[in-house]
Amino acid sequence: MSMLKLKKQEWYFLNVEDRIFIYKLISEKLEKEWIKNFTLNVLSDHIHLVFMCEESELSEFIRKLKWAVSFKFLREKWFSKSWDWRNNKLWSRWFSKTYLDTEEHLEKAIKYTLENHEKHEIENILPLVNRGL
Repeated sequence: MSMLKLKKQEWYFLNVEDRIFIYKLISEKLEKEWIKNFTLNVLSDHIHLVFMCEESELSEFIRKLKWAVSFKFLREKWFSKSWDWRNNKLWSRWFSKTYLDTEEHLEKAIKYTLENHEKHEIENILPLVNRGL
């Protein structure tokens, strides 16, 4: 999922504090919806999420997740800074999905998700989240 396109070819990249906040918002939404979450990693311009749901419910769940998280994030972070949160969206309209049909595929996806910040050479926020920051 790509993050917040401001103008053509101009993107907003999340800092560590914003990444932690987005992580918490997504985790809360998953818990509220009783979604089995295997792992989540919020990067500066996209996320990786491995979770379980019915195939028929995937698109609607992602739509709700994007709406809830972007509304809370933009209200908290930008509303007081004259940010037009009604016209600037946090997520792109589309997302990519991969169906994990074996334990091996699931394990590889979890490992890839947990280590994806290394590929992008950015800080791992998971230790900070686990410490309650």
